[in-house]
Amino acid sequence: QPLVGAGSVVVVAPAALVLAALLDTELLQSLIPGAEQVERLGHNHFRAVLSFGVGGMRTRNTVELQVAGLDGTGALTLRGQADGTFGAGAATGQVVLTERIPGRTSIAWSYDGTVTGRWVRAGGPLLRFAAGMFVNRFFRALAGRARLLDGSGAGPV
Repeated sequence: QPLVGAGSVVVVAPAALVLAALLDTELLQSLIPGAEQVERLGHNHFRAVLSFGVGGMRTRNTVELQVAGLDGTGALTLRGQADGTFGAGAATGQVVLTERIPGRTSIAWSYDGTVTGRWVRAGGPLLRFAAGMFVNRFFRALAGRARLLDGSGAGPV
């Protein structure tokens, strides 16, 4: 079952701080819906354990994620795989950080993935809706957390 989506949000923080936040495992664990654990396995390799449900089906999934583009350009490519009780999935995503106004960063994202197994029974429209909600909730939580910064842009997200 294909899953595609895109969106954007403006974060009241400098792009460098937003990028650092996107790579902070403690912060990610607090922001990712259903995250039980997020760990860094290497410079660009992460693993997360997530619990979530779609259409009455609740599951616990292990997600492996590789991040490319950590060279400071503000464009990240994410490649991930997930395995859980009801099936598996794979996706590629793009995250682009643009700071057009100092201290305000636009985060644009897109993703393209597939799921297999019992998740397919949940139905395409429901899966696409749930995936979009999941990603939107994460980036909105990040934007909300960034608003806690002081006016100088210093301090933790």
